[in-house]
Amino acid sequence: MQEENRDSVPFQIGHDDFISPTFKEFLGSHRFDLVVVCDCPEICIEGSLSKLIHSPLPPNVRIVTQNNLNSREQAKVRQFRIDGYIKTHFWSPPIEREQDAWSCTDKSSEEKSISWVAFYNDEILLTSDSSLIDGEFWLSWGWHNENLVSAELLTQVWKHVLRLQLTECKALGGKLIGEFDSTDRFAQFKRKLLVEKAPDRWNILQQK
Repeated sequence: MQEENRDSVPFQIGHDDFISPTFKEFLGSHRFDLVVVCDCPEICIEGSLSKLIHSPLPPNVRIVTQNNLNSREQAKVRQFRIDGYIKTHFWSPPIEREQDAWSCTDKSSEEKSISWVAFYNDEILLTSDSSLIDGEFWLSWGWHNENLVSAELLTQVWKHVLRLQLTECKALGGKLIGEFDSTDRFAQFKRKLLVEKAPDRWNILQQK
């Protein structure tokens, strides 16, 4: 993917599902197109836990929290997370690709203790971040390697990881919020395994 000039970054507007006629006319006259729908529903914890029935993992799958990785694994996970973001934000590709520019996306020590990584042998199978925002527990960035194992095993591992995240949230006693972009096939894969409680939608439009 080619580097983009800062001056070429398109202007974006975000809004909820309600658009007044005046605002809709403004968007049309200024050539704004819908590029992504971001659903951030509250997740039903008990309903999701009941749905996430799983069988024992095979011995070559290992699930650990991000704060229990060695330095080599931490570097691999950091790159895996960055690559996942770039792949799912093709509609607005990042300008900076150097790792130093991504330091703001690194998890805090507290968040790393509730964010998980699954390895298949020594390769990253999936990562699933948890974020704490204003007392709420968010399922945030989460990517998987769909070329590494079958969809069946991938589903099985996701169920294990999501159970860990839901159980942690339940222990903390807060709300659990999902984040599922329409352009993110990884998020949509994960979303199908959960039970949603209350919807919340945000639309992002981008000027041509």
